[in-house]
Amino acid sequence: MQCTESLKESLFDVILIAAGAENELLLKTKEGRLKGNAMTRAGIVLLCGYFEGYIRDIVTEFADTVNDERVDINSLPEPLFLSVIEGVAAISNYQKKLPELVKLRGSIKASQNYDLDRKKLSNTGGNPTVDTIEGIFARLGIINAVDVLSINDFGVISAFVSESEV
Repeated sequence: MQCTESLKESLFDVILIAAGAENELLLKTKEGRLKGNAMTRAGIVLLCGYFEGYIRDIVTEFADTVNDERVDINSLPEPLFLSVIEGVAAISNYQKKLPELVKLRGSIKASQNYDLDRKKLSNTGGNPTVDTIEGIFARLGIINAVDVLSINDFGVISAFVSESEV
């Protein structure tokens, strides 16, 4: 997974910023606090950007792998099959939509592959929310990805607040 190695390399920048922010905060001066807080905010923005890129890249790699393996369209999980249907339906130009629909129909009938639209599958819409990330992975057949990771890694029951705090 090339995208995972790329993320690991990119995270080094965030680690450098965090270390610099910590050094500034340890000075215990007003200027150090202002610099440390500014560096922390910058690090968070950078981390979010890297995470967004990682989500986009990992889903793109997934789509490329499925396409390279020429997976029978009838073998795709239903959510992924639905995203293929939605992709064809979303084509606004009728002269492009009809041939694509004919191609899709032929792939289904002949149990052949149909290339996944890697751009549509990996579209984060910029600064993805938990719902956006859940939606991207749900299209791949991975339901509640954030909850599953939160439970496995942090022992929390849900990533969503279920009761109000008093």
